[in-house]
Amino acid sequence: MAFVLLAAPHVLASETGERIAEAECAACHGERGRSEQSDLPSIGGFSEFAIMDLLDSYRLGFRKARVVELDDGSETDMAQIVESLSEEAIDAVALYYADQEWIPHEQPFDADLARRGARIHSVKCGKCHPRGGSVPEADHALLAGQWREYLAGEFRDFDSGARRMADRMKKRYDTLSQADKAALLEFYVSAGRYSSELSDSSSGAWPATSFTTVDYLARKAVGAEEAKAQVAYLLSTLEVGPMNGAILRDAFESTIRDFEDAVVVESARVSNADYIVTRDLRDFGASPIPFHTPESFRKLLDLMH
Repeated sequence: MAFVLLAAPHVLASETGERIAEAECAACHGERGRSEQSDLPSIGGFSEFAIMDLLDSYRLGFRKARVVELDDGSETDMAQIVESLSEEAIDAVALYYADQEWIPHEQPFDADLARRGARIHSVKCGKCHPRGGSVPEADHALLAGQWREYLAGEFRDFDSGARRMADRMKKRYDTLSQADKAALLEFYVSAGRYSSELSDSSSGAWPATSFTTVDYLARKAVGAEEAKAQVAYLLSTLEVGPMNGAILRDAFESTIRDFEDAVVVESARVSNADYIVTRDLRDFGASPIPFHTPESFRKLLDLMH
């Protein structure tokens, strides 16, 4: 009687994917998907879905394929490579790269800008790219420690429209200033070193009324031009809580005595906020939503994470 040891399908597919990756991908994306060329991305460690989505974006024309000259003098591009691969080959390659370890590239970066980028990322990007873009299970391209030159090129393609974005991403991307993008770039190049200072699993918003208050106080303190710049920065960095007629009417009928505070509570309620952070504990005493000072909320976050 013959005894046959059957390898698991996952192992067979990964081995097939390795052969295809070495033949079709390694010249640009490096051994095991870790690129040695700063204008070409590392992909080893991306999730299986992220790799398949990446390849589909070229197949469907959502990304413009860039011509790359290989060491032997020949030229190729991603559109040609994807066209040559069968669905089974794409599945195998995706599985192979998903089995690899993501190894961030060590690069110099501006620490102050990276810290600002961490804050912007947490507000604008963290829901889809948690922990600074370092989580494969999020099924998106890994950003933490990717090559600077490659990422800068992607930002340029987004700006020019050469690369399409999902509607949800485009709405957020269009709110970023060039300074915001520069800060995000430093944050990603830092390999997400400052993401631990913020929690991607927590998000917040400023009440709409706070922006007008800041503008009013800043105009008195530093003048109209500087006040406008400060408010513009806040608008580019912070999410704005919901505000409409229904919120104002419900706030007007609220048992909270201060109308502005009642508006904040109603806005928080509509957005399903878990907490309100304020220094005005007395006036928020009637709030149905738990409230914290900034200090006590920070301690709560530390316990949660």
